[in-house]
Amino acid sequence: MNSFPTMLSRCTTVTALAALAMGSAGCSAVDRAGGKAADPVTILTMAQANDGVPTQLQAWANLVKKDSGGSVMIQFRNNWRNDETANETGTISDVEAGKVDLGWVGVRAFDLMGDTDFQALLAPMLVDSHELQGKVFEAGIPDEMLAGVSDLGVSGVAVLPGPMRKVLGITKPFRAPRDFAGTVVGMQRSELSRKSLEALGATTKAEPSGASLDGLDAYEQQLASINGNGYVSEAKYVTSNLNLWPRPLAIIGNSDAIAALTDSQRAALKNASAAAVPAALDASRNEDAGAADELCQQGMRMVDASDARLAALIKAEQPVYDEIAADADSAGWLERIRALKRSVSVSPDTASCDETSSTSADELAGTWTTKLSNNDWHDAGMEGPMEGPAGEFTLTFADGYVTVQGPDGLIGYRAAYDTFRGLVVTTGNEDELRASYRVDGDHLILSDLTLNGSDRPSPYSVVWTAHPYSRQR
Repeated sequence: MNSFPTMLSRCTTVTALAALAMGSAGCSAVDRAGGKAADPVTILTMAQANDGVPTQLQAWANLVKKDSGGSVMIQFRNNWRNDETANETGTISDVEAGKVDLGWVGVRAFDLMGDTDFQALLAPMLVDSHELQGKVFEAGIPDEMLAGVSDLGVSGVAVLPGPMRKVLGITKPFRAPRDFAGTVVGMQRSELSRKSLEALGATTKAEPSGASLDGLDAYEQQLASINGNGYVSEAKYVTSNLNLWPRPLAIIGNSDAIAALTDSQRAALKNASAAAVPAALDASRNEDAGAADELCQQGMRMVDASDARLAALIKAEQPVYDEIAADADSAGWLERIRALKRSVSVSPDTASCDETSSTSADELAGTWTTKLSNNDWHDAGMEGPMEGPAGEFTLTFADGYVTVQGPDGLIGYRAAYDTFRGLVVTTGNEDELRASYRVDGDHLILSDLTLNGSDRPSPYSVVWTAHPYSRQR
């Protein structure tokens, strides 16, 4: 009998339990022909924080059972520490202590315990597509990184691809370093995540799984979590092509539990881990795509960052890259991943809603002008201190921002903007505007403007809607 309490072995003990836990049973210590004794059936308990088992893990568990001929089965312990901010480091400690045989955590968590080997895989905006993630796994880089977890007192069993982590904006989109400056961004605990977000000027707040959005301006999350936690009821924006990093899953084992397996059972774990990578990659890709569709149906606004803004974000992360590269092994992994990225040469994975136009290439982009007279102000009831100047006004839509300049050339208004179903909406300014728009050739007609939800006349309604604007070329 094995010395640790969670592993069961003898067939006479495990048959009924296996049938109960896994829906299968049946083994024999000696075959009917009097041949060699078969491997004992072993149930390995596995801590996992979610309500349901992630598809990537279930695919791996199915392969373990198949490759071991049914002699190893995985029994998931759901909701393990799921309400704790430090649930992942706690799970690593639980596996080391033998409270469970196995556990899974995001590889981001290892650097909290001193193992920084996975930081090259999670370098900000480096692995930004599932195609590239697949190439990195094909090259065996995550498996090389996994060896370092032995220093934490656990055995590395497998690393599987995961979904992309994006930025959920509560009241405004996050597409450039200035959007992060002075904001509070929620995250799951990781030293690299903290440093990466702080390099953009944000203050970070570590959150448990399924946390509320109270006190946050943004949250780094995968699309399925945004959807599953119902964040669409409070948050407005996902920066769809800003993939901060992937969320690979690491499976770790209690060293005694792994040592107690037979050679063939350990071989089955290894084979299943390699065989599960393609299925896990497909599951991650489908998870992102399916969640994006559901979010779009619920009204989430998917906005893109322009190439220039993505470049600015990456440039701001240079100190983080320098720190990762200070370790010789990590520097080597960084260079190999960069080489794979050059060879793949694909754009970051993105998501879009059919009825949402991207501000990186929308029809408002450019410079528009109109002329206002004193009568325009008077007709709108803006006499006295509310009356504005007469002359030429300019609207410029560029790089996700709208700028309004008056006849004196001074900027009178600037805000981020997005377009949705014939509406232009501004954010990031204390005066948030919403107006219907129509582009007719070289003319822009704006109407039905509201200021902070009110349709009362305002100086903005005069500047924006009194006359059509003409495109400047």
